[in-house]
Amino acid sequence: MQLVRVASSQKVEELRMRMKEQAYLGWLIYLLQPIAIREDRMTFQEWLRGLGLSEGEEKSEDLESMKKKSLEIAQKIVDMDKKARR
Repeated sequence: MQLVRVASSQKVEELRMRMKEQAYLGWLIYLLQPIAIREDRMTFQEWLRGLGLSEGEEKSEDLESMKKKSLEIAQKIVDMDKKARR
């Protein structure tokens, strides 16, 4: 179950990165618009926050710790399985 959870988290992270790449392209197009020149321009971080793609440091730390714990549990399961087969 933990392996499935880690794999799905990885897929979500890959999707988020692709969406950020698309957002970057959109932000560049936004900067080229005449309205962006007259007003204060949004930074890329503000742009990401507006799209809901901004992530905090806590979230990435939680994900990393979850990955480590999941891999440790998976290794324990593999070790237990090897012992049971002997």
